[in-house]
Amino acid sequence: MPAINTPEGIRAVNKAKPVDPGGVERYLEGKFGEALPAVREAMKALAKAFKSDQLSREAFRLYEGFGQDSRRRGWLGRERELELDRLRALAPKK
Repeated sequence: MPAINTPEGIRAVNKAKPVDPGGVERYLEGKFGEALPAVREAMKALAKAFKSDQLSREAFRLYEGFGQDSRRRGWLGRERELELDRLRALAPKK
């Protein structure tokens, strides 16, 4: 999903319109519930492990590695469980 700079900050764009961050937050809370803070922290740590241009190149590969069904074909678009240990293990070792 593309993003743009707005007076309120960087926003994702859907159908040429900035996405409402409140709606995104409600969606994430609905999907992750009480685990959202831990998921957010793991995502931030993973993002910080890469330079921005490298993260841009690696983003889809990282996304592929998040879920329990990621090793099976045909998983894209299907609901699956996010495994925090697997997410944390995706950061390059220093």
